Amino acid sequence: MTDPIETLNDRLGRWAAQRPNDLAIAFLKRGEVPDAALTFGELHAKAVLIANALIAQGLRGQPVLLAFPAGLDFVAALFGCFLSGVIAVPVPYPLQSSAFARLVHIAKAAQARAVVVAAQDLIGFRDAFAPISNLDVVPLDSLQMASGPQTLPTPVARELPAFLQFTSGSTGNPKGVIITHANIAANMAMIQTAFGHDHETRFVSWLPAFHDMGLVGKVLQPIWLGVPVWLMSPYAFMQRPIRWLNAISTHRATTSGAPNFAYDLISKHLNPQALQNLDLSCWKVAFCGAEPVRAASLTRFADLLAPTGFDRRALFPCYGMAEATLFVSGGPHGAGVMADGPNSETSCGKVAYPAGLRVVDPSTLQDVATGQRGEILLRGPHLTAGYWQNKAANLSGFTTDAAGQSWLRTGDLGILAQNALYVVGRLKDQVIVRGVNYSAEEIESHMCQSHPSLQGSPAAVVNLGNDAVGMIELRTRPGVFDDFAALADGANGAVTRSFGLRLDRILFLKWGSLPRTTSGKIRRHVAFETIHLATDLLHDAVYRT
Repeated sequence: MTDPIETLNDRLGRWAAQRPNDLAIAFLKRGEVPDAALTFGELHAKAVLIANALIAQGLRGQPVLLAFPAGLDFVAALFGCFLSGVIAVPVPYPLQSSAFARLVHIAKAAQARAVVVAAQDLIGFRDAFAPISNLDVVPLDSLQMASGPQTLPTPVARELPAFLQFTSGSTGNPKGVIITHANIAANMAMIQTAFGHDHETRFVSWLPAFHDMGLVGKVLQPIWLGVPVWLMSPYAFMQRPIRWLNAISTHRATTSGAPNFAYDLISKHLNPQALQNLDLSCWKVAFCGAEPVRAASLTRFADLLAPTGFDRRALFPCYGMAEATLFVSGGPHGAGVMADGPNSETSCGKVAYPAGLRVVDPSTLQDVATGQRGEILLRGPHLTAGYWQNKAANLSGFTTDAAGQSWLRTGDLGILAQNALYVVGRLKDQVIVRGVNYSAEEIESHMCQSHPSLQGSPAAVVNLGNDAVGMIELRTRPGVFDDFAALADGANGAVTRSFGLRLDRILFLKWGSLPRTTSGKIRRHVAFETIHLATDLLHDAVYRT
């Protein structure tokens, strides 16, 4: 393990002093062309400049929103906050006016003093945040106007907050998770060890930097290691998924990853001929997390990429959450996908040292037997001390054991078996039929594995009264196989065979109609109520008797 006293601020300062001209971070325009880059020396100098300006404005110790489009301005502003002791609040960049409502909600919940934006966005943000009288909108350029030598700010205590990670809100309203500098250092060391990272590691990422996996895993970890990362916009990937693979091949990235849907998107829609000029033998860790990991999805992906030299042993299912800074379990690296759980669940790997993890009965909070499912509890130096200005969440989100140790209640359901963790769903995403609890994620998986037309399709299962309803998105009509009723019967039959459960109805919806969080997770608890059936419904198969 690395020195536990060192912080990310220390690491950036070390690389700036020892290797100032080495590439730290680059941005690929349209996911293809190098557009901007910063060396470690340049990044540190920018961060110091911004830090001193933030301190001069009296913002040390205060929450400040960072709202930038994909690029390097966000990274410079983030490290400026870290060095100054300002509490960074990364937020999604609003691409339309309706998205400002979430940012205003976060600003109020964080009790933010300012929001830092790109100069061209100043007017739009001032208008959007006008209802919050004590919040300043600050253009980044104004924080970088000083000239001459800059003094490094007084070091920030490890125990102080570095940033607030607002949760995605997949099962409720977003909450601000407090992540300290000590939390970051602990999780950086855990990720480095579990993933097998070293000075030769190289990163490529299209993940949004305001979300924990993109922020901690793809921005902070490279800086911790002192190695380069090439970033691209999430929209560049969504427009042409092949850009992700091209960037890995071109820049010889060894670590890159994404949620399960991205692997499905590649394997379902990419023409094998598009892979002819790719060399992915460099890719050593292809991690998959942030949503349920499907062994079938990763296997299809590995089969498709085999001609490029991709080694399926690079596949790295993992589990984490914002409250744990990011990473909880995964690996060992080089083991590939293991669907060897008690009911063929996909392993999310070993629990990373020094994390503490228990699986308990959610009603009694007593440990369940090995191989039995229960709620996952966590503790460790990477774990948040709580939620920002949210007494109710702090009371309900933590429990104390007989020894007086505090444990986070994750709300996730899992199984500990064979020295590995198997995550099987969310406690709040269970459906209850005739008094029996079922995992929505497991039902959704079986529905979408019932026919090739449904594989990789987003789905949601929710309770409707005393019954359960399934919803499946389709990119287009099923084509040659356009018998919706037969598709529905097949999906329901798969559910019945696996769970002894028959869904009350199955809805087929237009692609993109299920409500999602900013990180792309389906919001099951509001899904049925928010679907506009008149425009989104392709077919409704009713099984009520």
